[in-house]
Amino acid sequence: MWLFFDQAACPVDPSPALFAHNWGAAPSSGLDTVGSIHAEVVPKWLDVFNGSYTLSCNTPQTGGASYNTSWPAIYANINFYSLYKPGPTGNENSWRTLLVG
Repeated sequence: MWLFFDQAACPVDPSPALFAHNWGAAPSSGLDTVGSIHAEVVPKWLDVFNGSYTLSCNTPQTGGASYNTSWPAIYANINFYSLYKPGPTGNENSWRTLLVG
């Protein structure tokens, strides 16, 4: 879920681990994001797709951040789209970027 989090491995059997996963530390708060893909990831995707976003290629578009928002070097040879949804007026730091590669 988060940019530099290791990929999630899905178990073969439908165990509770499939529905409650630790997605890693959120970059702004540092708190672990724990929950199902439906509870934690899908709402963030929908927030971007259902909002007004800017589309670009091979350049991560972001709002202000105190952490690294670059595309990881390990994926340098992979092209990607950046969908950037700015935060609302008065809460500009609540922007979202979805990178799809």
